[in-house]
Amino acid sequence: MNILASLQRWLKAARHWLYPLIALALAALVYEGVAKLLKKLDLNQVWLSIQDTPPQALLLALLATAVSYVALMGYDFGSLRLVGAKIPAKKTAKTAFMAYALGNSLGAGMLTGGALRMRHYMAEGASAGQVTRAIVINALSFGLGIGVLGAMGILWQSDKVEEVIHLPGVLLQILAAVFLASLGLWGFFGHRLQGLKLLGKELPLHPGHRFLSLQLAVSCLDIVASGFALWILLPQGSVGFELFIVFFAIAITLGVLSHVPGGLGVFEALMLLCIGKDVGPEALTAALLVFRGVYFLLPLLLAFLLIGLEEWWMARSAAKSKA
Repeated sequence: MNILASLQRWLKAARHWLYPLIALALAALVYEGVAKLLKKLDLNQVWLSIQDTPPQALLLALLATAVSYVALMGYDFGSLRLVGAKIPAKKTAKTAFMAYALGNSLGAGMLTGGALRMRHYMAEGASAGQVTRAIVINALSFGLGIGVLGAMGILWQSDKVEEVIHLPGVLLQILAAVFLASLGLWGFFGHRLQGLKLLGKELPLHPGHRFLSLQLAVSCLDIVASGFALWILLPQGSVGFELFIVFFAIAITLGVLSHVPGGLGVFEALMLLCIGKDVGPEALTAALLVFRGVYFLLPLLLAFLLIGLEEWWMARSAAKSKA
């Protein structure tokens, strides 16, 4: 526990220079490889590939996006219940959707989506501490799912991942196995650990087997559905889904760590490096652009509409209560 507290203090003190350093390191990591790919990119072919997107693929991408955002709402339902905040289900679903649509597109989700959650959940009686703890739990749940999927994929497709990351496949498998084993031990025996203090309240380091199982299922569903929304837009048979989802998880993780809005540029660059040769840079770029429109832009526009309606309704309710 002392080690955990020391690590927490160090991260708090180092966050001002650590995050920009991570972003710069990621940019340096992908710049050279992507620059080579972009030099060979035929923009006319990209536009033709966008126009040739099959309507059924676009429909399936929209359906997968809807499934992913429903799964994202599940994070809030679980975390709010864990911290004891009693928010109506309709309000939770709307707020969670708006917060994730903003966070996914604008970046720094714990700030952009967090501010919206703070306003709307506190209006329903939740305390600032409860909302903050729920936001942290959401982030940890997402990390849990993406870590499990990524590690399982590396165990299965280490030879393919090795070609991109340039680390020995055996080493990748060992690291993935250690991660999954550690996670399994924590899952089974972590309930014996003491809680972690956050804002004067104790946040359980093991919130219970049922909660963990549900949040892991929600997280995996979210990642698989969002990954499918991009994969279905790729040329048929260009890359298997089991390999694609591994690289998708890696790209999403590094995109989040970069703190670039929506991981823009970082996510696309890594996907180009990972599967650009298999899919073709023009076809992949076209799929990525369509995916940005379907998974990020459409929910963002809907979120702005809902936010406007919610703000109008809250202002109207406040005016009525004063009258």
